[in-house]
Amino acid sequence: LLGQIVSLQRGDLFMPGAELYVDKAIEKGLAAAGSKRIVGFFVPVIFVGKGNPKGIQSLADFKQKGLRLGLGDERACAVGRKSLELLRKNGIAYAEIEKNVVYKSGTVNELGLAVQLGNVDAVIVWDANARQFARHGETIVIPPARNLPAKIPLVMLSSSEDAEAARQFIEFVTGVEGRRILTANHYTVSLERSPAEESDE
Repeated sequence: LLGQIVSLQRGDLFMPGAELYVDKAIEKGLAAAGSKRIVGFFVPVIFVGKGNPKGIQSLADFKQKGLRLGLGDERACAVGRKSLELLRKNGIAYAEIEKNVVYKSGTVNELGLAVQLGNVDAVIVWDANARQFARHGETIVIPPARNLPAKIPLVMLSSSEDAEAARQFIEFVTGVEGRRILTANHYTVSLERSPAEESDE
């Protein structure tokens, strides 16, 4: 998306899956820094097959012999980069689990699909994506103190042809009704409690 914004110089708003891309757009003069808002959070979770046959309870279990792991490709998607950061935060060297990584995806949705098809035993995905595949697997929540949520940013582009409408949309998304809609669609708008945690009760 950022590449298209750079080349086409079109659009009113930009809401990628990671704050990094909005910051790059601002640095390039393609977006108004003052309009940037955080609308929610992508919370990393472990997603496993129905019944959790491998008994995965934490990231440490990724070292389990014979486990088939799927991770996002850190060169292609935000969840891949975040997964590597998450492993480091939890004291797990990539070399310790590398032999178990049988699949690297270009997008986060491909990881959920890999669990659905039974091609992998466990993946790291965003909580919102895990909810989309809830019929085909189970979510293992990573404790907040050991997790690294990613901010979901929204910003107005310099190319906007209707700045007032763009501003109003930002206010709507970050307002009470916008947050209600996001929550209803399993997005985390507050780090106090995520939809994944609520669904486990």
